[in-house]
Amino acid sequence: MKISLIFIIVITLCIFCENNEIINPVEEEKGYVAFIGRFDFSDINQPVFMHSGNAIRARFSGTSVTLKLEDEKLTNFFNVIIDNKQFVIRANRSDNTYVLAENLKNTVHTVEIFRRTEWHGGNSTFLGFEFNEGAKLLAPVIKDKKIEFIGDSYLCGFCNEISGPDEEFSYETENAYMTFGAISSRALNSEYISICYSGIGIVIGHNDSTFIISNYYDLLSNHSPVTWDYTHYQPNLVVIAMGSNDVSVGVDSLKFVDSYVNFLGRIRNNYSNVPIVCLAGPYSLNQNWRTFRNYVKASVEVFAKTDDKVYYFHFTPVIFDGCEDHPVVVEHQQLANELVPFIKQLMNW
Repeated sequence: MKISLIFIIVITLCIFCENNEIINPVEEEKGYVAFIGRFDFSDINQPVFMHSGNAIRARFSGTSVTLKLEDEKLTNFFNVIIDNKQFVIRANRSDNTYVLAENLKNTVHTVEIFRRTEWHGGNSTFLGFEFNEGAKLLAPVIKDKKIEFIGDSYLCGFCNEISGPDEEFSYETENAYMTFGAISSRALNSEYISICYSGIGIVIGHNDSTFIISNYYDLLSNHSPVTWDYTHYQPNLVVIAMGSNDVSVGVDSLKFVDSYVNFLGRIRNNYSNVPIVCLAGPYSLNQNWRTFRNYVKASVEVFAKTDDKVYYFHFTPVIFDGCEDHPVVVEHQQLANELVPFIKQLMNW
């Protein structure tokens, strides 16, 4: 089943809020809300989402804002960004109500919630914002450029906020906002779209032969057959950061290249003229990094025979300080510092 969705929904008409009324995301008479990323609007009044990095943004003139959000497992964490100041909430309230700010100066403010945690934390459902009586809604600021990142646990931010490599994974220490993809997008003044799954592969996933990107790339939410409709927007750039799980399990080079090239063809079919960057890495300094680099480079070389908008980039291998051989935030920043100049030159940004 497919449903027509849009990358950013901007609901028109500025209004004044009365009686602390809930601002529903799609009621035209109510106000503005922007959705960045992939959302399932099967129920147009209750958009559902599961991907790391999905964001919901609004702008208002007023003194308070409350979030109405339902979380399937009451486990997901969100960054809340109000006027460039951040804090974190856990979506664990059974009443679905989170007071984000009170007693603000009665001037213009921006509020954004950004999902830190990944798909297996369960679905989240946006039910609306509630502002103070008399608040005025304004059009949110939307960046002109957008980058779609596709990847695995490195892109999800697996363990990136842990205190040491012996600490085990938890949703509290997974922060998609501070991954190399999100950091790079902000440095490039671009909206960030992320499709990532920890453990996923090109040919074979980590401990699961069916957990491959071709089976999951189109999905919008858990427990739903609804898939993304690619006619709604074209990103300016697609970046693929996958293959580490395949290489760690051990996969034949021909199978890897064939599957990678097929996936590139699928992206090209969806986005007819968009540059695609294929990343070799991130990876730690172990015996697999040369294999990873060779496999991705070979895939790009094959696809480039018939497509002149596919590019190869490799990260410098390092020793990661996170759990299970994953980078922490400072290492994600280092990765972004390598990637951003390459994209700037490629895209003339």
